[in-house]
Amino acid sequence: MNKKKIITILSIIPLLLVIIGLYVNDVNEATKYEYEVVAIKYPTSEKVIIADGLSSLRIRMKLTKNNEPVGGHTINIFASNGSLPSSRVVTAENGWFDFYYYPYLYVNEKVSPLEDVTIYFQDESNSKVFLIPAKYELVIPVKKPEESNNKYDWEGYEIIGE
Repeated sequence: MNKKKIITILSIIPLLLVIIGLYVNDVNEATKYEYEVVAIKYPTSEKVIIADGLSSLRIRMKLTKNNEPVGGHTINIFASNGSLPSSRVVTAENGWFDFYYYPYLYVNEKVSPLEDVTIYFQDESNSKVFLIPAKYELVIPVKKPEESNNKYDWEGYEIIGE
């Protein structure tokens, strides 16, 4: 090998080590964060989601780092089914953040199969260089709505698959 190639390789190696170090630091940083469910306000006394397309859940979470509350972090929220009025929230000084979840409407197993809802959380503020979010998943069971409510909502529509 000539001298120019050796110098090029020797100058690239430290750069790669710095990039790898920054990545490992962001991965390590993400593991220091924890999510906690503070409260869930369900529409009924049962701790389930009613797939009626109407009722809602109010959920309060808390973000901590090394058991200390984390304020001012932006949290992205996604739901496997249903809807969220806001998919981004910012934590308060005490680490808390609130949001609402609106369930999907169960019609039948072919149109909208009954399945538990998973709500995903990602902290977009914890990484310094790479986007390695601190993640969490909350799974909430789902229950069929009363048949009368379900049929009334779809009265007059042709439901394919029935």
